[in-house]
Amino acid sequence: MIRRLLLAACAVLLAAGTAGPAAADDRDDMYKRLGVDAVGADYLFLIDVSGSMKPVFASLRAELTKFSASLQAGDRVSFVTFRDDVRPRAWVAARSPAAAREIRSLPAPAPARTDFHRALSWGMNYLANDATGAGRVATMVLLSDGDPWAPGAAECALPPDRQWAPVRTLAQRLGTSRQLNGYAVPLAIAGKSCPATTSLSILRKVVPDAESLPADAGLADYLAQAKQSARASTARLKLVSAGELKKTVTVTWPSGEASFDPSEKDLRVPVQLSTSGVAPVVVADLTGAMTLTVTDGDGTRPVQLTARQSPATVTVAPGTTTEVDLTATMPQPGGIHLIAETVTASGSLAMTARITSPWLDLAGGDLPSRFSSALTPAQAEISGTGQRGVPSIIWLVVLILVVAAIVFFAVRYLRSRPVMTGYLRVTARGSDGVDVRLQNRMKVRRDLGPGVLEVEGVRAAGGEVKLRVGWTPATGNRVPDKTLPRGGKVIFNSVTVTHRERKDDPVRSSPVPPPGR
Repeated sequence: MIRRLLLAACAVLLAAGTAGPAAADDRDDMYKRLGVDAVGADYLFLIDVSGSMKPVFASLRAELTKFSASLQAGDRVSFVTFRDDVRPRAWVAARSPAAAREIRSLPAPAPARTDFHRALSWGMNYLANDATGAGRVATMVLLSDGDPWAPGAAECALPPDRQWAPVRTLAQRLGTSRQLNGYAVPLAIAGKSCPATTSLSILRKVVPDAESLPADAGLADYLAQAKQSARASTARLKLVSAGELKKTVTVTWPSGEASFDPSEKDLRVPVQLSTSGVAPVVVADLTGAMTLTVTDGDGTRPVQLTARQSPATVTVAPGTTTEVDLTATMPQPGGIHLIAETVTASGSLAMTARITSPWLDLAGGDLPSRFSSALTPAQAEISGTGQRGVPSIIWLVVLILVVAAIVFFAVRYLRSRPVMTGYLRVTARGSDGVDVRLQNRMKVRRDLGPGVLEVEGVRAAGGEVKLRVGWTPATGNRVPDKTLPRGGKVIFNSVTVTHRERKDDPVRSSPVPPPGR
């Protein structure tokens, strides 16, 4: 029976909570950053070695050996025996040969009185005055059949409550500085003398929230739960001592002052957030009420805006700066602004935000309800200057481009239509011919009676200037144009056109006589 009960105890003492994976990861990260991720545990076993324990003591010793070996590195055990007196034992590492020797050297049960008050008083004083136990989980385990018989008292009688009060007060005080757990292993022994008392009822005289280890539970799980509770308790103490119940989020500006561009429709005010201490904060729904006076080409007018945080939620770690934007829509005048104008704005910015501390939620207890926060400064002067419309430099660039385009196409046109020189002599059959002056002209058209002459300069592929000559007879359609090189001639049916470089030749304006005359 004792074997089954202790195996059950080995299941109960390590039960952990059922937080989701994400919450557990966040909590473990918090413990690590606070330096409470590795919490050692001290297990003080108060073992009844009165005569009534003799039937189960061999099994008890064997199970204690297994239990000690199942603990974690860094855990400590002390196996203290008692009858009508207490025999103290020092702390030893749980998983060590010393622990095995301590268990083997436990005295065998012998007929004697059983003084629970003395044993529990000694145990609580030992834990309370142990300077080496700071920050460690304190667990008191009472192993007994629960039959009291203190010296000077009747069998099955316990001391009055007033005698237990000092020990209970000591336990309460100890519980404020380190995690304290109490467990009773109910040993069902044949011939129990005091059915009205149990090891649990006696332990609760000192540790009111002590628990009994049921037969279907696991000791390892209960111990893990105790450690988790201890880490949370230690984390809460550290958070409180670090001033984390009151957090201040400081607002600064990347440029040194609150500023923005009032010419933009989508207004943006960069904001830097920072905090001190050891725990991060979450800043959400940062809102800025902006009261502005705006001056532009349309005059001066008041503007009221509400700017909102983007992104809407950020985490601000201590010692770091997190930047967010306050964004709003600035009313814009209608129409198209072709001429640049300066827009100025100035006024005040009043900010509010929702600030929470996720570590307080993870640590639990009443810390979240005690949390308060402040945003500083909550108000600031804000101003900005911007330009609306097309800047003058752009118009200058446009003008330069237009002039360049005009010059480009003019040069291109002039190169493709070069100025002609010299003159043309147009000779019909049987006539002396007529001179047509070309000097400094790009194109010439002359009605010569028998037809119309059209001449224009063209530039050949190699850059040479030639003449394109067209002839339209008075009595017919225009014949195909011909190219006339300088100093050359072309013939249209009975009309000959000859080019000569002569500047001073007189121009004969008499018409060319018809052919055959």
